Amino acid sequence: MEGIPIVVPVRFAGRMLHAALWVTQWMLAAVFEFAGMLKACVPVEDLQHKLRFATNATAALLRPVGILEMIASLALILPAATQVFPRLTPIAATCLTVIAVFGASIHASGCGIGETLPDLVLAAAAAFVAWGRFGAGLAYVTADPTNLSAGPAVSPATAEEYDAVSVSNRPSRPSSWRRIP
Repeated sequence: MEGIPIVVPVRFAGRMLHAALWVTQWMLAAVFEFAGMLKACVPVEDLQHKLRFATNATAALLRPVGILEMIASLALILPAATQVFPRLTPIAATCLTVIAVFGASIHASGCGIGETLPDLVLAAAAAFVAWGRFGAGLAYVTADPTNLSAGPAVSPATAEEYDAVSVSNRPSRPSSWRRIP
């Protein structure tokens, strides 16, 4: 049984990745929106009494970080959902990864190593979204499921890109692609 690859149809694998990315995006957006609202809206004195990491933080640090977390959490969902500047989604995920890593370092210095685990999990989830939405995740979905060494399934997006593909590699042109003279 050694050496038998598990073949997953391309459409199914792409849909699974897409669904996992959306679930992760919504989870991250909810967590970072809540955390950002706490840091941006709750008085610093109340935060310092309730949260251990905030004892050494000032309002000059907490407020901007909270506002950035709220903006990035919205940018994680809205551009991809509305298809208005969808490249903002992986950029927001990268920013949230950086924020979570910095949060882990602050927790490690002030509260101990045990407090860093939630931040590292959030950083890994945000890095997964950035990886998948920048297109790197699609490189593992092959065009031919029987040939696992084949490249990603890429089809030209415009008629000009279609014309640039060599004749031997050219897929059949969809009927919806009509040239207007």
